[in-house]
Amino acid sequence: MTNQFINANPIALIHPEDFESYYEELSELQPGDSVEISTDQGKLWVIITKVRGEEFKGTVNSYLSMIDLDIGDEVSFKVSNIFDYTQSFANQ
Repeated sequence: MTNQFINANPIALIHPEDFESYYEELSELQPGDSVEISTDQGKLWVIITKVRGEEFKGTVNSYLSMIDLDIGDEVSFKVSNIFDYTQSFANQ
C-alpha cells in the first residue's frame, strides 16, 4: 500500500541541532526497528520489514482512528518521512 507521508526534512532545517547525527543513525535502521511517520491526519508507528537504500516497507503498529490504516497494514515510505525511531532490542 502506498500512502502520502509527510517529509520530515523541513523540521530538520528549522532545528538542525536536533538532527545532527540523526541521518547517520537512520542509515543503520534494520527490519524489526520501529519508526514514527506522519500523514496530514496524524502520526503512526511502523515496524520495518524491508530496507532498500532510502526506501522502506513496514507494518503499522499503532492504532489511530483518524488514519485510514489498521494495525498490520503494509506501508511503503522513505527515509525522509521518518520523524523518530526506536531500535529493536535484538538489533542493538
